[in-house]
Amino acid sequence: MGRYTHIQNRNGHYHFRTIIPKHLRSTFRGRREVICSLKTKDLQEAKRRALYLTKSSQELFMKIDRATRLSQEEIKSIIQQYFHECVKRLDEQRDKVENFSDFADDMMLIPAFQNVPEFDDPTSLMKRKDFLLPENTNPNKREFTIAGFSPINTPPSISQIKEHILNSHQLELSDRSPSAKMFETALNRALKELENLHGQAINYEPELTIFDDWFKEPSLQVQEPKDITPQNNEQTKLISEVFEEYIQEQQVNDKTKEKRRAEFSTFIELNSD
Repeated sequence: MGRYTHIQNRNGHYHFRTIIPKHLRSTFRGRREVICSLKTKDLQEAKRRALYLTKSSQELFMKIDRATRLSQEEIKSIIQQYFHECVKRLDEQRDKVENFSDFADDMMLIPAFQNVPEFDDPTSLMKRKDFLLPENTNPNKREFTIAGFSPINTPPSISQIKEHILNSHQLELSDRSPSAKMFETALNRALKELENLHGQAINYEPELTIFDDWFKEPSLQVQEPKDITPQNNEQTKLISEVFEEYIQEQQVNDKTKEKRRAEFSTFIELNSD
């Protein structure tokens, strides 16, 4: 088809084809491209319809992309929530180690347990970073020992933590977007302060002290992306209804109206009403 990359000829019938941006493909269930029939065998008509669908699909991709953008305050709220969840898990880890330390002292009196590393030095369990992810989502945790800790002591990576946070809020961010950069900066700030708290816990400080003012205030309620769903007192209209109102307002002849309806019908097949 030469330079008309959005048009394909299949057995004499023309089809529209467009590539889905890589960072949006998960929204389309992993699909790489969208293909639909242009319902014409005429090349010139196919070009006109493909031009309309190209514009419509790009507008659709832009709307989806904008929907996944987060403001600085939204990012701060999300990271604050993650931070305080980690602090809670760190406190639970401290209690867990303290309880096990008393248990280990008793078990070390039994010769069979004297060579078990956890019993020999139970305080080493405090050095673990299990608190960075919930137990049921940590990909590095497998079976558990009698100590109640996984024998696999691999801290989660930043990418694993980021994936967990985004999944828990049902969000996606393009790696190259400004929101993604702000998110990573905020996450690194949280991890730095969590490293400080972890050091205090290892040293058995009676109270953990937060130094970064960003995390001293209580976790704010997460502001999810705005819901554009009409309220109960608002009348919901289908796209086709809005389009028909638009058609009726246009000062064009009936033939032109029918052509535009046919083009819009193809758009509805691609994007649903």
